[in-house]
Amino acid sequence: MSQKTFEFEPAIRRLERQAAESIHEDTDLLTVVRAFDFNEVSVYKANEPEWTARYDYEPMVRAFYCKKLAGLTTKELHEYLAEAERARTLGFDPDHFAPDKAAPGRTTLGRAWRTRFSDQLKTFVQTSAERILGVAHEMGNPLGMRALEPEDKSDLSNRSEQRYVTGKAKDVTEALCQIVFPAIDLDRPADGTRYDDTAFLDLQSYLGLTGTAANQGSRIFDEETTRENGGPDSDTHLHYIKQLEAISIASMVNGAIGTMMWAAERYYSIDRHVDVAIDITYIAYYGDRDEFQMSTGAPPSKSYSWCYKMATVSIVGDVMRRYARRWGIENSYQSIKDFLAWTTSRNTAVRVFYFGFAVILYDMWLLVDLLVQVSLDIDQRLKPRVPARTFTEYCPQGGTRDIGVPRRRNADS
Repeated sequence: MSQKTFEFEPAIRRLERQAAESIHEDTDLLTVVRAFDFNEVSVYKANEPEWTARYDYEPMVRAFYCKKLAGLTTKELHEYLAEAERARTLGFDPDHFAPDKAAPGRTTLGRAWRTRFSDQLKTFVQTSAERILGVAHEMGNPLGMRALEPEDKSDLSNRSEQRYVTGKAKDVTEALCQIVFPAIDLDRPADGTRYDDTAFLDLQSYLGLTGTAANQGSRIFDEETTRENGGPDSDTHLHYIKQLEAISIASMVNGAIGTMMWAAERYYSIDRHVDVAIDITYIAYYGDRDEFQMSTGAPPSKSYSWCYKMATVSIVGDVMRRYARRWGIENSYQSIKDFLAWTTSRNTAVRVFYFGFAVILYDMWLLVDLLVQVSLDIDQRLKPRVPARTFTEYCPQGGTRDIGVPRRRNADS
């Protein structure tokens, strides 16, 4: 927490509590903003006596909460408030404006933010809006997942399109990580531990996105991460993974992917039958087969006798046909391997977890690319709009994303 926002923390928490009471899965933007009570917000009260504009102070503040929460530009905010009922809901008085106007004009809105709002008030609105979006995310409200929402950008120039792809890919990737990672439970103690689960998931992302083994990767991660406590070492990381049952890992992976799909289907859905391809992946099992009945005989071509069979399903027909043309059905597993952490461990839980986490990252990349392409309204592009390398730069890795790590760094774990 910066010194700049420390003084606002009690008021921000108060708004967070109000948001938690008012926000549900289907609560709309106006209902959320209208429920805010600023009576005990000192920074809000301090700016009020200096307000001399013809339009009221409170609805203007609420209008800028709409802007921040919905990710609107000033022009889009003006268009949003042009609907008289919305403006009245926020508290604007139509009698204060010209006969054909329901709310302040675009230049008036811009001037209010630049010159009429104090720096402290602007900081408070921005910071509290970010925290309220976190509440919306926890409640499963679309406001908390607005980065996933496609936008009509089909008329952009080539240069503007690339800038948009870069920004949108970053926003969507970070939003998906916030949605997916909480669905992965490492079954660790709730109290008395040095690291929370996100530290282990960030480390696993780093290992998978760089193709690094746990021993080497954890050391680099610890050196580069911005986390206050650093990162877990390889022994600690692998200790918690080894405690997991293979069936629990499979269930966890399915749950994480289901959460991802649930978020995406709000903005994109397939309303017709499609063709799918099922790939079978073999993961060596070196333990006593009698101890775990889900293992099965390995194909003769493998160097081991027993294995797990992991099935991955890919949509290859209809609206998703570009993915089949891009890699071919037989190449989807090779693409998953691009997100697979390196290991020589014979521990079943480690091998299953590594593969499952690679599937999560791979699916996340496909979904990021799909949502960006939907925004561009271009369905026939054979190559990804978001290269895997770009995705790896944006996927949270505990503050390590700026170190420029090379791909496929191999070492024994």
